[in-house]
Amino acid sequence: MWVIALERNASLDILKLLMAFMVVALHAGFLSQVNALMSYLTVQGLFRIVVPVFLVINGFFFFSVVSADKHASWFKRIAILYVIWMTLYSVFWWQWTDDSWESFLNLSETLIFGYYHLWYLSGMLMGAGLLYCFRDASSAFLLTCIIVTFLLGVFIQYAGNYQWFHSVNVNEILTFTPLHRGPLLLSFPFLAIGFLIHKHAFHQSISWRAAIVLSVLGMLALLSESYTDFVLTHGQKGFDNFLSLIVVCPALFLLCMKMTTPFDSKKIALYSSAVFFVHLFFLNILRNETSLVGIKLMLPAIPLTLVAAFFLIKLNARWKYLL
Repeated sequence: MWVIALERNASLDILKLLMAFMVVALHAGFLSQVNALMSYLTVQGLFRIVVPVFLVINGFFFFSVVSADKHASWFKRIAILYVIWMTLYSVFWWQWTDDSWESFLNLSETLIFGYYHLWYLSGMLMGAGLLYCFRDASSAFLLTCIIVTFLLGVFIQYAGNYQWFHSVNVNEILTFTPLHRGPLLLSFPFLAIGFLIHKHAFHQSISWRAAIVLSVLGMLALLSESYTDFVLTHGQKGFDNFLSLIVVCPALFLLCMKMTTPFDSKKIALYSSAVFFVHLFFLNILRNETSLVGIKLMLPAIPLTLVAAFFLIKLNARWKYLL
C-alpha cells in the first residue's frame, strides 16, 4: 500500500482515503472549468498537502521499522511496489523515439524519479534511504537537516517560478521538478519530521487545542500563500513546495493521532491505496477518448476507479505486493 504502517489507526486511514480522492481531483484539474481562482486554491493549494502528510505518516512508522530492525523488508516492499506500478503504467510513459541523448535522458528521468504520481514511491524510497543513514544522528542535527533541505526546496521552487535569476540555463535547472520536489528537498524533510515525532512521542505530549490551532493556522497560511501565487503569476505557475506545508502537514497528522475511532479500518486503508495507484489509468483513458475536463472528468473516473479498486483489493489478497 502507498502508506506502510505497522499499527492500525482508523482516523489516519479515513484521512488517507480522503486524500486519495484529493489526488484524483488534483489530477483531473478540479474546478478548472468552473472558477480559475477556486481551482487554483485547491489544485495548487489545498491538495498539495497530500504527499507531505503521507510522508510524515510514513516517517512516523519508519521509526518503528528501524527500531525493530525491519528496514530491509520495508525497502524491499516499497521497491517492489515501484517496479510493479511503473511496469503497469509503462504503456503511457515508455517512449523511445530515437537514439538521441535527449530521449535517453527523458527515459532515464522517468525510470529514476517515477511516472506522474509514482514519483511519490521513488521519492519515499530514496528519502527513507537517506533518513536511515542518519537514524543514529542527534535530533538537533536531524532537525537542522529538515529545516535546511525544506527551505532550499521552497527557495528553488519560488526562484524558478518567479525567475529570480536572469539566466535561461539557471531557470531551466531551478524549474526541473525532481530537484525541488524530489527525494532530498521534499521527501526527506517530511519523512524525518514523522520520524522525530515518533522518536520523541510528540503525538502524545501535544494537546488537542495545540493540534487544532496549528492545523487551522497552517491551512489558512497555505490558502493565503496559494492565493498570493495566483495573483502574482496570474494562475499560470504550479507549486509543490509551499512554505506553509511545514506547519499544516505535521499538524494535521498530529490532530488525527489525537483522535480515536473504534472500528477496524483496514479495508479503508486498502481502498485509499488502490484509488491512489489505479485512478490515473482511467483519467488517461478518459482524456484520450473524450474532451472531459475538471469535475466532468472526475465524475466517471471515480466510480470506475472504485470498481477497479474493489478487484485490485481481491487480487492483493492473493498477491501481497500490489498495494
